[in-house]
Amino acid sequence: MKSNSPRSHGLDTLRALAIFAVIAFHVSSYHGVTVPDAVRPAARMGWIGVDLFFVLSGYLIGSQLLRPYLDGKRPSVWGFYRNRLFRILPAYSVVLALYFAVPAWSEDSLAPLWKYCTFTFNLFVASNFRGFSHVWSLCVEEHFYLVLPLIVLGMMRRPSMRRTVALLAGLVLLGMAIRSFVLLHELRPLARTGEEFITQYMGHIYYPTYSHFDGLLAGVALTLVKMFRPVWWGATARR
Repeated sequence: MKSNSPRSHGLDTLRALAIFAVIAFHVSSYHGVTVPDAVRPAARMGWIGVDLFFVLSGYLIGSQLLRPYLDGKRPSVWGFYRNRLFRILPAYSVVLALYFAVPAWSEDSLAPLWKYCTFTFNLFVASNFRGFSHVWSLCVEEHFYLVLPLIVLGMMRRPSMRRTVALLAGLVLLGMAIRSFVLLHELRPLARTGEEFITQYMGHIYYPTYSHFDGLLAGVALTLVKMFRPVWWGATARR
């Protein structure tokens, strides 16, 4: 399906910078690999690239779902799901098949296949199954694609700025509360007993979807302002 929205070179530039930061981060993490001095700041802060991807995703996906309302229409939820599936599943299926057909491709032991097929790898991470672990961010995106259209349809039945702000803030605070609880009550005790903290941190806080409500919803908030408060958006964009 051809998009009616013009391509944004600014967003493409941000996406390219995010990709560069992530690649630099992972390259520098390999033992014996030295990155040039000019690249080291990006390598140290490469995790920001992933968060930037989530903000961009919230902005772009939010735009697709909210734009029809400007013309007095409703978005086609099934059409949205269909387009997402055709965009992601073919390439993902090929990569997943290669990982399981050619075990030498994997950098570590693979988790059970059902976790990858259901996009739940990031919710049930085990320290002994770290192969193809970078799929966690795709899992977050898939959960976002699944839930956001339903939220948009529900909220746009009776549009309200107050309710929208309350929902966005509530979801961000919910994610913060879950992360804080897990950190204080599950991970800190592990650290005091000498168990491997970073692996548990990645599995219980960094990978799960609830840890990334803030980035995704920041992007959604931006597209809400652009579409429904154009004066605010224009005043901000001029600066």
